[in-house]
Amino acid sequence: MAKYTITATDKVGQTASAEFNIVFSTLTIEVLIPELVLISGTVIGAPFKPVRVLSGKSPFVFSISPALPSGLDFSTNGEITGLPLPATSLLDYVITVTDDSGTALTGNVKIRVLGKPEISSVSPTTGLETGGTEVTITGANFSTTNRLLVDNTAVPFTVVDDSTIKFVTSEHPVGKIGISIATTAGEVSLDNAFEFTPAPPLIESISPREGLDLGGYTVTLTGKRLNTATDVKFGSITAVYTIVNSNTITATVPAHAVGDITVTVINAIGTSNQVGFTYIDSTPVYNISSDPVSGIINEGQAITWTITTRNVPEGTVLYWSLVGGVVAADFVEGITSGSVTINAGRASVKLTATSDQTLDGTENFTFQVRTGDPISGPMQVSAAASILDTSLPPPPIVVTVSPTSVWYKNSQAVTVTGANFTGMSRVVVRDTTVNFQFLSANSIRFTPPGGALGPVNIFLTTPAGTSQKTNAFTYNYRVDGIPSFAPNGITNKFKLTFFDGPPNSDVIFTDLTTSTTFTITLNSEGSGQGDVWLETPIGTHNISITWSDGRIQTYTIEVT
Repeated sequence: MAKYTITATDKVGQTASAEFNIVFSTLTIEVLIPELVLISGTVIGAPFKPVRVLSGKSPFVFSISPALPSGLDFSTNGEITGLPLPATSLLDYVITVTDDSGTALTGNVKIRVLGKPEISSVSPTTGLETGGTEVTITGANFSTTNRLLVDNTAVPFTVVDDSTIKFVTSEHPVGKIGISIATTAGEVSLDNAFEFTPAPPLIESISPREGLDLGGYTVTLTGKRLNTATDVKFGSITAVYTIVNSNTITATVPAHAVGDITVTVINAIGTSNQVGFTYIDSTPVYNISSDPVSGIINEGQAITWTITTRNVPEGTVLYWSLVGGVVAADFVEGITSGSVTINAGRASVKLTATSDQTLDGTENFTFQVRTGDPISGPMQVSAAASILDTSLPPPPIVVTVSPTSVWYKNSQAVTVTGANFTGMSRVVVRDTTVNFQFLSANSIRFTPPGGALGPVNIFLTTPAGTSQKTNAFTYNYRVDGIPSFAPNGITNKFKLTFFDGPPNSDVIFTDLTTSTTFTITLNSEGSGQGDVWLETPIGTHNISITWSDGRIQTYTIEVT
């Protein structure tokens, strides 16, 4: 302990003093000793001091127990010098620090001398370019390996023990490559340590995956290393092929028996993996179905036959015919044979049965399909069908009425054609029943009674019912002398005669094709005559007759 006095003086010279004691004591020693890792064969160029003293009274004296590994010295001032010799195990050492007051403190330290990595062998030294080869590297001092480079590319690895490392190759171009191992103690490389060798081709897909047993068509193989191909086989049969690029081959499929086979590609190294291909029967197949499915229809209904094919070339002509108890008159179309063309593997025929008034029972027949020739060609498929006459035929249908312009006072005969006229019992024109004449099963003629100007409806009645034809014809004024054909030129006049039109009025004849007009004046009885002619162009001329009350009648004349 020592006594001290402190005196303070202000600016005018006044002073004041105070005494106090200071006691000095020795500070406790504190040391910091890390784990030491030294590299074998590396000279410690400058003294290395592994211990830090955080407190205490210097000078300090250092000692270590047991002695350091061979080649290293530990001085009393705590410095390590020397040349670490080959690797040793991790060892525990005790360092003692004594300060000037005699206070001593000990601390544990771990010291490891690491050897630099060494490669002694690589096994195997070759592997396929596809990768997947497990490689074992043997050597020394691998335990702290932190990186493995294969051709300068880091790869995953496994440290088996201090002398063994394993890794699996990835896909790599053909050629020799180097291997490098990096550890905490350093890095070692071995040039030309491993060689990637060529591999057989790889097939990833084949398209299409099936085809006819006749062969002769092309498939496409895709994959890898296909440009090295020396052979392509379908089963055991060699195929003609073309190398498109390293990833594509086209091959002409050889003929083969029906069934599943495998396709392979061969090169100088070996044979590829196998992909499946199916040969299917090339025999043409014809199927037929009907709608309705039963193949039975009532008269007046339709039936559709659908032909589906397999292995039949597109565009093939099929000849169909109805064989048995039917004739053309049994069908609206009036035909019992014809041809269709296969499109997208199918064709269809639709026929509609006609209707009879009498019940004549069932008409059985067969729908047959031939190829090559409609009569002598081979029959490929057939289906049975029937027409059942179990219901009344449908009502009559009007298709045409001629003429469509009729004199309103005393009409000329009118002809009506259509369908389902059999059994017709009554014809009504507007509200008047008229006599009629059958010209054929679907054609009649009658003379209308005349009536007011304007459109006329007719009604046809059969056992199946009554049908109405609206605006079947029109009651018009009478015009005589309009020909169907007329010669060209002004010298070839023709005379028109008009009856029962509006009295003391004009009628205008217009050639709509050339915009030529003629005016004819009617007398007090509404009658009159006039000459007209048609000029070029030669061909069809559309004609209109316009009466003074606005009524228009139209005609066509062919100019020759």
